[in-house]
Amino acid sequence: MPDGSPPSARDERAALADVLRLALGVVVALGFARFAYALLLPAMRSDLGWSYTTAGSLNTANAAGYLLGAVLAAPFMTRFGAKWTFLAGMLVTGVALLATGLGEALPWLLFTRGLAGASGALTFTAGGVLAAHAASSVRASRSGTILSVFYAGGGLGILATGLVLPSVLDAFGAASWHVGWLGLGGLALLAVPISAKGIAGEATKRPRAGERRGSPEFSFLRPALIAYTLFAVGYIAYMTFSVALLRARGADDLQVTAFWSVLGLASMIAPWIWGGLLQRARGGTALAVLLTGCALGAGLPVLLASPLLSLVSAALFGASFLSVVAATTALVRHHLPTSSWSAGVATFTVVFAAFQTLGPLLSGWLSDRAGGLPLGLGVSAALLLIGAVVARLQPPPPFLPNSG
Repeated sequence: MPDGSPPSARDERAALADVLRLALGVVVALGFARFAYALLLPAMRSDLGWSYTTAGSLNTANAAGYLLGAVLAAPFMTRFGAKWTFLAGMLVTGVALLATGLGEALPWLLFTRGLAGASGALTFTAGGVLAAHAASSVRASRSGTILSVFYAGGGLGILATGLVLPSVLDAFGAASWHVGWLGLGGLALLAVPISAKGIAGEATKRPRAGERRGSPEFSFLRPALIAYTLFAVGYIAYMTFSVALLRARGADDLQVTAFWSVLGLASMIAPWIWGGLLQRARGGTALAVLLTGCALGAGLPVLLASPLLSLVSAALFGASFLSVVAATTALVRHHLPTSSWSAGVATFTVVFAAFQTLGPLLSGWLSDRAGGLPLGLGVSAALLLIGAVVARLQPPPPFLPNSG
């Protein structure tokens, strides 16, 4: 609080309401623009005659666009402020989703997936900064949960798409993937004015030029950055090809809906599972625990082909993967002064974006080989586990950042 008084219950409710509206940006940027492709991929691959490598290239294009958006996020926030960067990103993402449903040529689809990635990165990065400021306005014991709620928006997007898209594809056939993208684009555009209400009172002042620079202590976050790099390569393979693996093993629409819905629900309740840990852990403990959960979730379907185990896999992975992002934002808050939060969040986002471009292509290439989809997903699980080991090496901050 500006006057030094402790936040009231009303202040915390207001902060939670604002972050819930901001979370719609994550619904659009991740749940719709990135993860929904896994549900539409089998239909698109069947309708358009793609290999797994070609199918993976669309998510590589999305990731490459995300990298561009991540690089532009810090200068955009400096020039226009976090609020307008966030809202403009949501608007362009909605348009890109609509455009994806309007063509079938591979170059067009690569372009629209790339555009959705770039604008989604602007929304995600600027939204993370806004959510971090909202979390800083509540009691320290609650800030981790408030911050995690923002990232749990991806779980809501996963749940919503899982409940709707498989039924649409089942009712109208593989060629109806166009309808799926058009519907996602329309919903994304409807979410923009709702999110705008959540940032009317947020920190939207344009930062000074000097505030873009990270503090000298940023080097202490090197283990976390390396772990996040491995996460970027490993997690996206699961989110791209897990449904394709289920389909290849004969899963029907009900099983796919159940799998994707459990994944989304687990992501939505993750803030209440991990919020306390994210607030207490000043080093890499939280990040290591979450990456271990991701590795276990990604590895289960590789080891055994069981409908029940696929749901356990979805629960483990869903409860962990979006909270990994929250853990890195919490590390930025714990290690850096407030003036460097934008630069810190943007740095993690750029590193993440650069290396997640490799995941879909690597997994797709391996899946086209003799080992099939289990080989590609197995390699991703191994990378996640290595990331957990590296994260454990992250020390706590050697100082207490100036939060003023």
